[in-house]
Amino acid sequence: MISFLSDFAELRECGPEWLQDLRQNALNRFEALGFPTPRDEEWKYTNVTPLSRQEFRSTNSQKTSQTAVSSRGEKALQAS
Repeated sequence: MISFLSDFAELRECGPEWLQDLRQNALNRFEALGFPTPRDEEWKYTNVTPLSRQEFRSTNSQKTSQTAVSSRGEKALQAS
């Protein structure tokens, strides 16, 4: 999780402002709640322990992130 947080810091200024806000809000919520446990009704039959031990890394690339956001945004506009 430590490496993901350092990668996240690099992504903080990547992408449009609404995406930066969305990422920050999601990280704040995860930091407050943590991984779900069997005490959480919706997760009571799911063991997330292996997932919580996994080391996550971002793409760590501003260009990759901007391309992904642009691509998804264009697809959303075409679908509407």
